[in-house]
Amino acid sequence: LVAPRVAHHGTITTNGQAALVAAEAATINFSPDGLFDISVTTGTTDANGIALHGDINGEASTGVGDNNRIYAVAVPKNDILTMVIGSGADLGFAIAGAANVDGNAIVLSAGHNVTDGLVNTSPTTTTSEAAMTINAPRATSAVTAVASGNLHLFANPGQVSTFASDVTLQGDNQAWVNAVGAGSSLTVSGDLVISASSTGETGQSATAGEASLFVSDAGALTVDGNAYLWADGRGGSSEAGAPGNGTGGVAKITAQSGGALDIGGSAYASASGFGGDAFGNNGGTGTGGTVEVTANSATIDIGTDEGGGSLVVGASGMGGEASSGFAAGSGAGGAVTIRATSGGGIDVSESITADASGRGGAAGFEVHGGDGEGGEVRLHAEGDGSSINAGSNSFFYAFGLGSAPLGDCTACGGSGGDGFGGEIYISADGTGASVNFETGMGAFADGNGGVGLNSNGGFGKGGTVQLFAANGGLLGIADDVELSADGVGGSYLEVEAADAVRTAGNGEGGFVELFTFGTGSSEINLLGAVDMHADGIGGSNNVEGAGMFAGSGLGGTAWFDAQSGTIHVTGNVIVSAAGEGGNAAYGTGGAGTGKNAEIDGIGGTVT
Repeated sequence: LVAPRVAHHGTITTNGQAALVAAEAATINFSPDGLFDISVTTGTTDANGIALHGDINGEASTGVGDNNRIYAVAVPKNDILTMVIGSGADLGFAIAGAANVDGNAIVLSAGHNVTDGLVNTSPTTTTSEAAMTINAPRATSAVTAVASGNLHLFANPGQVSTFASDVTLQGDNQAWVNAVGAGSSLTVSGDLVISASSTGETGQSATAGEASLFVSDAGALTVDGNAYLWADGRGGSSEAGAPGNGTGGVAKITAQSGGALDIGGSAYASASGFGGDAFGNNGGTGTGGTVEVTANSATIDIGTDEGGGSLVVGASGMGGEASSGFAAGSGAGGAVTIRATSGGGIDVSESITADASGRGGAAGFEVHGGDGEGGEVRLHAEGDGSSINAGSNSFFYAFGLGSAPLGDCTACGGSGGDGFGGEIYISADGTGASVNFETGMGAFADGNGGVGLNSNGGFGKGGTVQLFAANGGLLGIADDVELSADGVGGSYLEVEAADAVRTAGNGEGGFVELFTFGTGSSEINLLGAVDMHADGIGGSNNVEGAGMFAGSGLGGTAWFDAQSGTIHVTGNVIVSAAGEGGNAAYGTGGAGTGKNAEIDGIGGTVT
C-alpha cells in the first residue's frame, strides 16, 4: 500500500509480507524471498505519513529463505514528519518464531529507504527530518526501527509493552527508550540496541547524538539479553582533501524516583570519537563524548540472569592516521560517570570497565605523532544508603597515549606524540553510602609519550587518581588494588643514521591518593595488596653516537592517608613517586628525581 497518508486501525493478516509506504510516489521491488526494495521518489507532506494503531500479524516463517516481514516506511517531502506507532498496535508473526530473527522481522523506517529488506544507512533526503514515536506496542518478532530525526520508544503510566525478540533502534539525532510512571512496563526478551551514532561521508566531520535508556516514577524496564547504547562519532576518511573529525555524543542509562531497570546480560554504552584517516593530509581529531549511568532513588541491576553480566562504558577519543609528511590527529577522552545517589543502587554481577582514554593517531614519517589526552572517569555512591557493587575485577582507564610515526620511509623520521593522563575519581560519600568490589580493581591515568623514529620521543605526563571514603562512607575491595598515574617518556628509535642531536621523551608522574576524610566513621577495607604509583620514567635511547640523550624522569605525588575514620589493609602496601631516568647504552642517561610519597594517619587510623 502506497499513499500520502496511511492510517491503520484494524487488522492485517499475512502469510508473508505486508508493506505500508507513506509517499506521493514510490517504487517497491517485490522479491520471492520477502526481502523488498522500497524506494521513495517523492515524499509525503502529511504530518505523520503513517499512523499505525492496529494489528499486523501472521504465521511464523517456515525456515531458511522464507522471510516474513512487516514494512512501514514514511519519507517527508519538505516538512518535518513524525511517524506514529500507537499503543494499540500488535505487530509480528506467531510468537513461536520470535527467536528466528532472520525469518520473522518488523522493519520501521522514517526518512530512509529500504534495500534488500534492510534500512539504508543514509536518509533519503537531507533537507527534511523524519521522527518516529513508538508508544507501547506489542511485538512478537524482531524489530528494527530507524529515523532520520528523533526516535522515541516509551511506555506511559499504566501501559505495558512487550517485545518477544531483539529490538534495534537508530535515531540519527536522538534515540530514547523510556518507561515512566506507576504501572508502566517495557520488556525486551532479546537484546536491545539503542544507537545515535554518526559516521561522516568522505572528508565530513561527524558528531553523534544522544542514546538513552530511562526509567522513572515507579516504572519498570527489563531487558532479558544485553543492552547496547551507541553514540559514537566517526569522521570520514579522505584520500584527497582533509578528513573529518569525530566527536562522541551522549549515552545515558538512568533509573530515578523509584524506577527499576533490570538487564539480564551485560550493559554496554559508548560515546567515543574517531578522527578520519587521511592520505595526503593531516589526520582528523577524535574527541570522546559523555557516558552517564545513574541510579537516583532507584535501582539498576545488571547481570540478573544465570550467566551474569558486566557494565562496559567508554568515551574515548582516537585520532586519525596520516600518510608520510603529514601529522596524525590527536585524541582526547571524554567523560564517564557512574553514580548512585539518594539511596539508589547499581548492582553488577560481574565486572565494571570504564574507559575515557585519548589516543593519538599514527602519523607518517617526518612529522609529529598524534597527541593523546585522557578524559575523566568518575564512580560515586553519594548520600545515605546509596550503593555500587561489582562482582569481579573492575578496571578504570584515562590513559593519554601519544603515538609513533609510521610509514615506509626508513630514511625519514618523526617525533613521538605527547601523552597526558586524565582523571579518575572513585568514592563512597555519606552515611551508609558504599562502593564494594567483590574481587580486585585497578585505575590507570598514565600518560605515555610516543616513540620517536629518527627524532625525539614524546613527553608523558601522568594524570590524577583518587580513591576515597568520606563522611561515613564505606569502600571495600576484596582483592588487590592498583592505582597508577605514571608519566612515561617515549623512547628514541633509530631507523637510519642520525645527523643531529636526538633526545628520548621525558616522563613526569601525576597524582595518586587513597584516603578517608570528613565527618562520621568513614572506612576503607582492603583485603589484598595495594600498589600505588605516580612515577616519572624517562624514555630510553640506545643508539650509538654523540648527542644521544635518554629522557629524564620526575616523580609525582602518591599519598595513602587516613585523614579521619579508618583504613584497614591486610596485604602489602607500596606507595611510589619515583623518578627514573631513561637508559642510554652509548650516550647520556636521563636524570631521575623522586618527589613525594607518604603513608599517614593524619587524623584517622591505618591498621
